Amino acid sequence: MKRMFFNLALVAGYAIPVIPGWADNYAIVYDDASIQTGEAIHNSYAWSHLTNATTIGEVPLLQDSKAIRYIREYHRDVQLIGPYVRMANGDVLPGVPAGLLPADEERGLDKRLQVQVSPPCMGFNANDRAVSVRTDRVAAIVSDPSKEANLAPGTLELKDGTQITVKSLRWGEDGLKLLTAEGVKRVSYAALDCYKARKVDTWTALQEDASVTSPDPHDRLVQIRLVNGAVLTAKRMLLIEVDRNVIGIQPAWAYSGIRFDTRQHVVSRTYRALNEVPLSLFPVTSLKQQSATGFQWSWSRDRNLRGDELGCNELRAGYGLATHSYSELAVELPPDAHRFTSWVGIDRAVGKGGCVECAVYGDEKGGTPLWQSGFIRGGEDPLCIPPIDVSSFKRLVFVTDFGQDGRPEGADPLDIRDELDWLNPTIILKRVPKVETPKRYARIYEQLLEWQGAEAWSKETLTGPCVLRWWRLYSEGLYLDIQEEFRLKRTLTVSPTNAWLHVRATRARQGVGGHVISLHVNGRLHEPRGWIARENNVFVRKWLNLETQTKTAGSLGAMDWDLGRYLGQEVTLELVLQPAKKPGVPLPYLVLENIQFRPAIYAVNDAYVAPVIPEINLESIPPQATELVMEGATLQAGKDVTGQPLQVYHFPYATGLGVPAGSSLSYTLDPAWKRFVAVVGYTGINWKEVGPYQVFFDDESSWVSSSPIRFGWWSRGTQVDIPIPPGSKTMTLKIAPGEAHGAWAQSGFMTQAKPPAAGDPLSEP
Repeated sequence: MKRMFFNLALVAGYAIPVIPGWADNYAIVYDDASIQTGEAIHNSYAWSHLTNATTIGEVPLLQDSKAIRYIREYHRDVQLIGPYVRMANGDVLPGVPAGLLPADEERGLDKRLQVQVSPPCMGFNANDRAVSVRTDRVAAIVSDPSKEANLAPGTLELKDGTQITVKSLRWGEDGLKLLTAEGVKRVSYAALDCYKARKVDTWTALQEDASVTSPDPHDRLVQIRLVNGAVLTAKRMLLIEVDRNVIGIQPAWAYSGIRFDTRQHVVSRTYRALNEVPLSLFPVTSLKQQSATGFQWSWSRDRNLRGDELGCNELRAGYGLATHSYSELAVELPPDAHRFTSWVGIDRAVGKGGCVECAVYGDEKGGTPLWQSGFIRGGEDPLCIPPIDVSSFKRLVFVTDFGQDGRPEGADPLDIRDELDWLNPTIILKRVPKVETPKRYARIYEQLLEWQGAEAWSKETLTGPCVLRWWRLYSEGLYLDIQEEFRLKRTLTVSPTNAWLHVRATRARQGVGGHVISLHVNGRLHEPRGWIARENNVFVRKWLNLETQTKTAGSLGAMDWDLGRYLGQEVTLELVLQPAKKPGVPLPYLVLENIQFRPAIYAVNDAYVAPVIPEINLESIPPQATELVMEGATLQAGKDVTGQPLQVYHFPYATGLGVPAGSSLSYTLDPAWKRFVAVVGYTGINWKEVGPYQVFFDDESSWVSSSPIRFGWWSRGTQVDIPIPPGSKTMTLKIAPGEAHGAWAQSGFMTQAKPPAAGDPLSEP
């Protein structure tokens, strides 16, 4: 269904049209005033992203001739209950303060307030509900929305009802340190009920929203509202697809991303140009308030006078001001204000009641108004205030007057039902704001230091968010504009601790195509790790290239290259970044998130280590008993069950034993042996998983592989290093039955009771 609303294109704010009784679930408002409705948004994970293939019904959602201004889900409403943290730009993060993280100078991070967020909001790391926010952007901490309006700026209230007037405060790990007229006081986060900052720098916060670097110079801001009252604003290009129906966002005030499931939780998405700001976010002063009937009405920000959504007839708004006759409100203008525009009308809650006249003045009431309305009655369509030049004023005065003298026949007298809404009052700035935003350096900067060619990318290179969807981990990468083939080069001596090169990358949202990443070793193309597949009943190895054009924008693809065959050799590596583009079509940025050398094994204690070399090799000791559940299988030192050189996770081992799955080996123990060591994992013989591996002493289970339990082509090997219980007579090694085969590589015994001190662990996986 397509409908035309009155001239929305005249208004920069673009209020939300909602027609009661529409059966459709979604409505999309475009900047040419057209409205498209439908039961579902197809091919987009509902709300997760917008692509050229996305449709509402059968109509393409994105069209070259017009831009989206609003998306609204009719059958969901916002219910802000609390607790929550309100930010300086008007955003709302439901949750409670939970502590302070220290500054990270290496990544350009100041101290960060940890907020334990409320569902459906989540942190980006799996099972994490903590989000890091900037302390200088916290405007209020609120337990109950009814308390926020009544709390004076610079006031803190405890859960026992005590109110403290605060001159200044300092954020701490466990609570706040307050400077008051009586001296210094300390308040724990657990004891805090509400807090309202003495002064809020809204203008700088809004500038930062527009200044966050995006690959698209014509990007727009998107504001997402969730059913729990969350309001989250960021550049549209930096929205991230985390998983099906799950998206992530990182506002300028956040040091970490926020993700949420879009099913049943998103109410609306608002889009605005970078040079547009909501006027209702700026300081408001009530100049005059009087009533003809004796009732007292206070003005309201971003809600109607009854605390509900702003709306006039078919028009609803995400932000604005609600007033009652008679009132005069003065609203400060931001620097660089150029034009003002809005809608105005009687709130739909009063039906056809109410009758007012209203006007807008510059600086002070008096003289000729910038705009005036005539009589406005309930039930009538809202009026459009066309763009007004306000560049010579410091504030605007909004007057809501009694619709008394000469009012239309049948109109309410006095101030009965005079509930007026200023819908989406918007300031259009002279230019797009540009301020210095906090620098967050991606980890990949440090990884690139050893690569020749990377010096072309300074720390001023754009960093942006990306997601490793397998584990739903949030990260940051470098946005690189690579239009021609680019090569990164370095030399190294291959050892067990750098036996794999791991690269993660994605592409930016805009543009078509991507990049192919390949590795050359000593001038020759080096095949990346593959997996085993069955074709025509024959197992064959499949190879992958890291091709970002096949990846969803913002979602990381990964590739590993095996360097084990060059063990002990010095090699020259070249990482080739090759554009895959179409003539005449913009190429998206390449986003690099990780270029990391990894060892062949991953220790049980979550630290990377070099393989332990046994003092007594297992193959030098005759087993007491063997059970090899494979016809014709024999134990061969340094060989797998097929007689090929032994390897685990594609890394070669000169010693150890390949063993069929389901087999067991038993040994008589020497009292001088104190520990058993081995490397276990995937041997690459076929595509099936192998494991779990188990070690028994005197028929008592002492160790079983757990991280992972079973090993596949994607699993690194695990170092086994376990003490032998004193007095043990026998040791039995078992591998669970299965179609794959395993290995006890580099296995044997140590005479030292304790393992040697581990070196510093390498970087995280």
